[in-house]
Amino acid sequence: MGGVLFGMISDKIGRTRTMILTILVYSLFTCVTALAQNWWQMTALRFLVATGTGGEWAVASAMVAEVFPKRARAWSLGIFHASSVLGTSLAALAGALVVGNPRLGWRWGFVLGALPALLTLWIRWKLREPRQWEQARDRAKAGAAEKPGRILDLFAPGLVRHTLVGLILATAGLATF
Repeated sequence: MGGVLFGMISDKIGRTRTMILTILVYSLFTCVTALAQNWWQMTALRFLVATGTGGEWAVASAMVAEVFPKRARAWSLGIFHASSVLGTSLAALAGALVVGNPRLGWRWGFVLGALPALLTLWIRWKLREPRQWEQARDRAKAGAAEKPGRILDLFAPGLVRHTLVGLILATAGLATF
């Protein structure tokens, strides 16, 4: 859901600004999770974290695909997606050092979730929009761009099977991870 929502936003306002927004969403709601008092608050906050994370994944993937030349795109996206294991390893390390510490506990583990928000400062100062996105924006302003697709287009007669298979595979992959 976050990938679709923030993907559409990034098409309108740009990859860089949307990356900042998604990082702030998942960082803020991870930190606020430390204040959860019951299961439904935890569930709602983790859903919002997942929305920001899904948005970041989609926007960063698009940016990698747009920045690297076509001949290097498959490798760069493979490295990008495989590097998510680093984030999982850092989370496990935080769990061992912070959550496992009896003087700190699980709430401080979630407070650490605010740290990625510091990345937004670097992104704001150093990262520029991909040339490919800027060209698409300029074509849209001039009225020469293709009309953007709609979510319902994914369920068109020729695509509905592929959409459902992809959705099932992605859900199974995320659920079993």
